[in-house]
Amino acid sequence: MISKRLKTLVKYVDEIDNIMDIGCDHALLDIYLIKNKYTDKIIASDIHENALNAGIENIKRNNLESKIDARLGDGLDVLSDDELLNKMIYTLDYKCPSSGMEDKMILENIDYLNEIDVLKFVVGSQEDLDTMKKIVTEYQPECNIFVSPVFGNIEPSAIVDY
Repeated sequence: MISKRLKTLVKYVDEIDNIMDIGCDHALLDIYLIKNKYTDKIIASDIHENALNAGIENIKRNNLESKIDARLGDGLDVLSDDELLNKMIYTLDYKCPSSGMEDKMILENIDYLNEIDVLKFVVGSQEDLDTMKKIVTEYQPECNIFVSPVFGNIEPSAIVDY
């Protein structure tokens, strides 16, 4: 079962051929997308070995090794030149301050996003909202921007009002 936050993201996924999940954590979204036939193949990557290993275990537990290709690495660096040229939709998870992971962000990856890609912010505080605004203002990404609340920490209406 996936969280409300991840289920919210699923609403924005069309039936497409290629998905790459950068910062896949435990690969729960990837497993859900495959099992519910949103796509046939996903590249799931994470820069943190422990998170990726947890994802690989979940992938194996669901017998999806042939459909989810888990790779350890830094953002788009895990892709071959051929994969970069394909029409993939990239989702970049911006780690806001309340996540405790913001210092791990590789901000240069924002420059790789284009109009079909997604920059996703999961916000749990006013500080997160301010950071989101700062990043969007500074980088002016030409992609879709998704904002999800950390349920129990911030009300969705506070995001809308912001």
